[in-house]
Amino acid sequence: MGSECKGHQPQDDGGVAPFVAKTFHMGFRKVDPDVWEFAHESFLRGQAKLLPLIVRKKKRAGAGAAGRELCEEEEEVRGTIQAVQRLRDERRGMEEELQAMDRRLRAAENRPGQMMAFLGKLADDPGVVLRAMVAKKEELAAAGAGGKYS
Repeated sequence: MGSECKGHQPQDDGGVAPFVAKTFHMGFRKVDPDVWEFAHESFLRGQAKLLPLIVRKKKRAGAGAAGRELCEEEEEVRGTIQAVQRLRDERRGMEEELQAMDRRLRAAENRPGQMMAFLGKLADDPGVVLRAMVAKKEELAAAGAGGKYS
């Protein structure tokens, strides 16, 4: 459901029942009936922005049991909507990451073809490398002398 709050086994000194009641009113649920462990979908480690969503459930006038069920259903719906939004955000992030990986893969797939084209040119005209080296040397010499146009 959400993150869990684990605590030690408290002594029932009359203060535990009100505490548990307050946690339930705030939307926390016991994870295991035999363990003092509570969970809330908006109480997640590192997700401080979700904390404002933990609020005391509002009482409705004349609500009774049906009103409580409706309130709990609304909380469930809100939680489900938030979970769907988180999943959508995660999906968008994964799609962007997948697109980036696809671009890198395509570039890697093109490299052997580029290398073969270069080697083909080199085989056809072995002087191409020598001319490229001379051109680079001239370019560096011109840059060292203040540029081509100075």
